[in-house]
Amino acid sequence: MKTKTVTSPSESRGWRVWLGWALLAMFAVEFGFALKPPTDKTFAISQFAQLPLVFNGRVQPMDSLGRNSLLQIRNTMDVPLEGNAADGTWGEWTAIREKGQMSERHWYQFARHPKKLKPAAWLLEVIAAPEQADERYIFAASHPDLVSMLKLEGKGVENSGLRYFRFNDLKDSIDRLRTEALRASKLDASLRSAFDRSVLQLQSSFFLYLRLKNTIQPQDAQDFSAELQDYLDSIDPGRVAAVAQQGKQKFDEAALNRLMGHLEKYDVMNQLDPPLVVPPQHEDRSGWERTGQALMEVARGGQLPDAVRLYATMATAYRTGDVARFNETVADYQRHLEAKGFTAEVKKGGREFFFNRLLAFKRSMYIYLTAFLLILAYWFNFTGVWRQTAFRLIFLAWVIHTAGLIFRMVLEGRPPVTNLYSSAIFIGWGAVVLGMVLERFHRNGIGLAVASAVGFITLIIAHNLALGGDTMEMMRAVLDTNFWLATHVVVVTLGY
Repeated sequence: MKTKTVTSPSESRGWRVWLGWALLAMFAVEFGFALKPPTDKTFAISQFAQLPLVFNGRVQPMDSLGRNSLLQIRNTMDVPLEGNAADGTWGEWTAIREKGQMSERHWYQFARHPKKLKPAAWLLEVIAAPEQADERYIFAASHPDLVSMLKLEGKGVENSGLRYFRFNDLKDSIDRLRTEALRASKLDASLRSAFDRSVLQLQSSFFLYLRLKNTIQPQDAQDFSAELQDYLDSIDPGRVAAVAQQGKQKFDEAALNRLMGHLEKYDVMNQLDPPLVVPPQHEDRSGWERTGQALMEVARGGQLPDAVRLYATMATAYRTGDVARFNETVADYQRHLEAKGFTAEVKKGGREFFFNRLLAFKRSMYIYLTAFLLILAYWFNFTGVWRQTAFRLIFLAWVIHTAGLIFRMVLEGRPPVTNLYSSAIFIGWGAVVLGMVLERFHRNGIGLAVASAVGFITLIIAHNLALGGDTMEMMRAVLDTNFWLATHVVVVTLGY
């Protein structure tokens, strides 16, 4: 006669306890790995990512410029380089492009880990090797009428209903896109259709991409270091020719054309309004310049900023694959900034780069979701282990959430509520605190359900708000002092 093995309550509870601690350890260890400094195998991308510049009215690192730009253009923070062909072949886009419609990794392809370009690496490619960046699938255009208007059928990469295209897919249709965008921009926002909004978004993304391509050098530069030296050599003969022409005397037309050719390129760069990457040469620390602006000043008798020369060397070294020269120049530029008194800007670039890698709010979001599922499991069979584990996970998520909130405050030098993005984060943080306090009194899972659900939802809202651009760009406040923002605005937000 067979005997039936009966699992004791303690044994049944044992595996649940181990699972709970394993979940907690997994999230904690994963967060710990985020604190580890990145290592560069070839180009010093992590050092380049920390270089400061001015964009959207604030000092920020290259990494933030790349990250925020990608969110606006692609709605993601990285650029996949591999995926599926129409016949299921997996490979790099350049290798499978001829096999028909391509798609990114599907949700069930867990074993696939496609190569990706991180924000700073993508930005460096855009500004130093744009012909290579032009082949990346980054522009989102999913509306069928927009795809048809731009003649993009059969092109691009599909991802869960979204379609991404290359700059080279769009450049021949830019006039048609500009015409439609001009029409849509004249409509009241409430009257714009989904097609109109898609047109305006793609037009904005395309223009932003052009601005980035002209950040350091003209977008068609082949060897900016050599071209920069040729420009410097052309200034004196060009000036002499210009003066002679104005005096209606015989002049060297070739010398004048040589100088004007360079100046026309730099003028185009200025008109595109790219980021300000050239630090001020005087005591006014707010006088950052664009590269094109600084170069045109040289023709008027100004001095060539060392930053322009160093950036030109970086761009040429990256384009030619000279790793040693690129890394050395990046280090030289960091030392140059510190020697010129820009230590605070360099440190801020490093801190913000660390904050970007931390992804505190994204990690908190995943932990809140896991905790909410455990609360549902607790209500299903009232096993106390699930509620205890959910509480520990929510507390861990809250600690990470708090760390991100405090870090943002330090970087901005402002209280936690400065725009809609930070409002969503702060409201979620306050709701989590309230939910955990309620749970300590009632111990029925309702407080934890509220904490995890509101924490998750508000961070989802914040993520979608981040797609609009720089999340650290502050709204103009009526109470424009830290004291009143910290008292009035924060208390009102907590009330929500």
